This record gives sequence, C-alpha cells and structure tokens, in this order.
Amino acid sequence: MPPHWVRNLTDYWRWLERLEAGQPCSHENGIGLIVQLEIDAEDDSITYLRVPRQRLVFYDGSSLSLLFDVNDQLEQERWSFHYAFDDPRRLIFRMELGPTGGGSGMVPHIHLAHAPDVHLPYREVDLCEVFEAITKYRDDGQLPSLI
Repeated sequence: MPPHWVRNLTDYWRWLERLEAGQPCSHENGIGLIVQLEIDAEDDSITYLRVPRQRLVFYDGSSLSLLFDVNDQLEQERWSFHYAFDDPRRLIFRMELGPTGGGSGMVPHIHLAHAPDVHLPYREVDLCEVFEAITKYRDDGQLPSLI
C-alpha cells in the first residue's frame, strides 16, 4: 500500500520515483523508470498511470521485470513483478495478477523457483512490497511468505 501522503496519481508518481531512487539497481534503458500518464483534458489531472513492461537490473546480477497500471482511485488494475537471477529465465519469484487456468478470472498469485508453473495464492502487492521481498531474498535468501 502506498504511504498515507499518496492521495492522487501525481503523488503516486512521486512515490514511485522515490522507491526506485532508493534501490541498488539501474534501469536497462539507462534513463529510469518509464511511466506513461493519461491526462484529463479539462483539468489537467492525471487519470491513469501505466508502468509498461521494463526491467531493473540490480548490482548483484538479479533483475526485476515489471509492469503495472493504476487508476485514479489508486487501485492497481494489472500488475506483474518477475524477479530473476542473471537473466529472466532463472526465476526466483513472480508475483502477478492474472488467470490461473481455473476459469476464475484475474487472481493474485505467485510463482516460485522450485515450481515455476504452479500458481500459488497470494495477495495484491505494489512495487514497495516487491522491493522489500527482493531485499529479504538478497540479504538472507528468504522467499516471500505464502498467505
């Protein structure tokens, strides 16, 4: 969940910039997190925030491929966070909102390295929580706890 001071998508955007700046990583494109905004023509407010698929590379060789969309109610409508080592094929974990094959629609779930094709139930997460999970894994090898 975003901090209490995040009250609109402009604040959300600023929060994302702070989160990324505090991480030991670089963006694969060299310019930083790409954020696309939809702007209301009448009052110039941000109505939708999209972080298209992109990759952050950590200094230990691990990487985070991510994408997510946030509406003007600060709700994520789509999200995927794929953390891997060396290259995206060596999965550590992937947290996402997506179909699980059971016909239940879009469901929050996680994939772990030991069973990458298994959809385990999970909860909605944001970029801050993903960075926290990465830090725990990098510091002591601890994978995200299942709910």
